[in-house]
Amino acid sequence: MAELDDDLLTDAAVDRLVSQGYDHVRLETMKRLVKFADRVIVSTPTLATSVREVNRSIVVVPNVVDPELWTRPRPMLVRESSDESLRVLYMGSWTHAGDLDLLRPVFARFIAEGRPIALETVGIADHDEGWFERLDIPAGRGNYPEFVSWLMDNRHRWDIAVAPLEDTEFNAQKSDLKFLEYTMLGLPTIASDVGPYKPMAAHGLRLARTEEDWHAALSEALGDRSVYLSQAVNAREYVEANRTLTDSHRWINAIMGRDR
Repeated sequence: MAELDDDLLTDAAVDRLVSQGYDHVRLETMKRLVKFADRVIVSTPTLATSVREVNRSIVVVPNVVDPELWTRPRPMLVRESSDESLRVLYMGSWTHAGDLDLLRPVFARFIAEGRPIALETVGIADHDEGWFERLDIPAGRGNYPEFVSWLMDNRHRWDIAVAPLEDTEFNAQKSDLKFLEYTMLGLPTIASDVGPYKPMAAHGLRLARTEEDWHAALSEALGDRSVYLSQAVNAREYVEANRTLTDSHRWINAIMGRDR
C-alpha cells in the first residue's frame, strides 16, 4: 500500500523537485515503491491521472483533518488584540518559495502605501525579507500532532491566512489541505484561483488570481477585520460536516479494497 499527496513521480515533477534540493535517489525509490504497490491512495483525481502511468490500481480519497487535533480547544474566529495591523499567515514547506513570490509585489505595494499589514511565514523560507517575517517552528514540534498543537497555541497572532499557488501542472495536482487546516485554525482564507482551490469558493474560500485581486482582497480585510467572518463560519461548517476523520469508512474501504 502506498499513499501520495503530491506528484513525486513524473519526469517533470522529479526535475522540479531535484532542482529544489530533493534527493534524486529517494525519488526513484519512491517511484519503485509506488510501481510495485498493490494499491495506491491519492488525494485528488488529477494526481490519480499522473500516478496511473506508474500503477493502475489507484483509489482517490480526499484529504481530511483529524478533529481530535484541531478542535480542542475550538479556535476563535476573530483575533482579540488592540494591534491595528492586519496579521497574515502563510505556512507550508520550503518548496513553496515560488508560490510565496506571488505575494511579493502585493506586499511591496502595501509597504509603499504605508498600510498596517504584516505577513508571517511558517516554513516556506529560511530567512526574513523586508516584506515578511518568519516564525520558526520550535525544536520538538515538527511532527504533525505537535505542530498542530503549536499552531493552536499561536492562533492569536493572525487575522487571516493566505494560500498562494502558481498556476502550474504540478500544483494542479495538489489538494486543498491548506484550506482545511486554516479553516480549523479559525482563519478566513484567501487562495489562488487555481486547481485545488476553485471548488472551495462555494464553501467560504476567497479566490484571487491577479496582483490586483490579492491587493483588493487583503485591503477589504484591512478595512474591516470582520469582513470575512461569514465566509470563515461557512468554511468551518463545511469542513466539520464533510472533511474530518470522524467517519473513516472511505479510508478503511480503500485500504481493504472494498471501494469498488
